[in-house]
Amino acid sequence: MVIFTLHSENATEVKYEYYPEGKKDNKPGIIIIDIIKMQIKEIIPAENDFYVKHTAAEINELRDDANRMRIEEGRPEITEEEWPSAKDDIEYYKYAQHAIEKIDEMYESRGKFPSEGMAAWY
Repeated sequence: MVIFTLHSENATEVKYEYYPEGKKDNKPGIIIIDIIKMQIKEIIPAENDFYVKHTAAEINELRDDANRMRIEEGRPEITEEEWPSAKDDIEYYKYAQHAIEKIDEMYESRGKFPSEGMAAWY
């Protein structure tokens, strides 16, 4: 679970602090969103966040494994449209990513950036 609070907002960006496991006694992470381009400008990870990397080879191996299972079951293979072959690695900070996804979800439903929020996934 992660909680986040709006730290500052101006005409070009919003800045959030986020706290993995809701632990405000630890150093928070920072998420800065460019509101002109509507994209992440910078992430400074919280002291207890962790970095995750899935290589394109790992992702494609998982896809291949799923296809082998489907073939064994007599089902058609996964199409490129259903699950495209990975060309790039996927990298992110676990708690920051959940906070970003929740901020985006709240923004989409309300039309404005939330002042605070929480995301739980387990």
